Amino acid sequence: MKSNLLFFHGNGLPKSSYAELLDLIPLPVIGPERLQNFSQIAQARSWRPILEEVKTSILNTSAKIIMGHSMGGVLSLWSISELSHLAPKTIVVLDPVLFAAPTNFLIEMTSRLNILGKIIPEPKVALKRKSVFTDYQHALEYFKTKKVFRNFTDLSLRNYVQSFIQKEDGLYLPISAQEEALVFQHMPGVPFYHLPKQHRYLWLYAGKEDFVKKRDIHYWQNRFPQIEFTSIDASHYLPFEVPTEIIKVLREKNVV
Repeated sequence: MKSNLLFFHGNGLPKSSYAELLDLIPLPVIGPERLQNFSQIAQARSWRPILEEVKTSILNTSAKIIMGHSMGGVLSLWSISELSHLAPKTIVVLDPVLFAAPTNFLIEMTSRLNILGKIIPEPKVALKRKSVFTDYQHALEYFKTKKVFRNFTDLSLRNYVQSFIQKEDGLYLPISAQEEALVFQHMPGVPFYHLPKQHRYLWLYAGKEDFVKKRDIHYWQNRFPQIEFTSIDASHYLPFEVPTEIIKVLREKNVV
């Protein structure tokens, strides 16, 4: 009997938008379409509400492979660090937003003071994003012009737009601009300090630096030498840009 693969999405990107990648995985893929506890982040001033959601998902499945992209990658590693009793699993993270020590300190302090959102541009960009569209073609044409989506494959961009929520007055983002901004405003500086040794860890990172830099990768390589690092020739949005390359790496490493 094949094991399941448990997948956790990135900020603003629901699970169904990853269909091009996930459909290539020769295993049943499970996981939430979108995390539900974003609205609780502001009061907690941390990712703890969505972390607990991810931990619950892990505990409620026997999946032997856990995969997460960006925010989902951070939450996967963080959850595993707090669930030290789990049976051995393979943890695959796709360019998690984790940084080196100086940046970690800055994020931690400004996040606790509730001023991180005033320092980094991402929350402001999220809040300016158009969030209601007349139809799917309208949404598709809009996102084709945006820098973040410029290297998405045609199929991945269509999958992203198809994930939008249909209401009487139009199409809505499946994860609202306000929810996406909250994630940025309360990023954790140092989410975890150890990783249980019984698991196998693979970290696929973007070779084209945008969010996570080479100095950040070196920091985590030194901190956790048990993690297997592989560079992918793509940006932070690698699951949408080079899904076949990711699958090739996972096959070569006997993950899928």
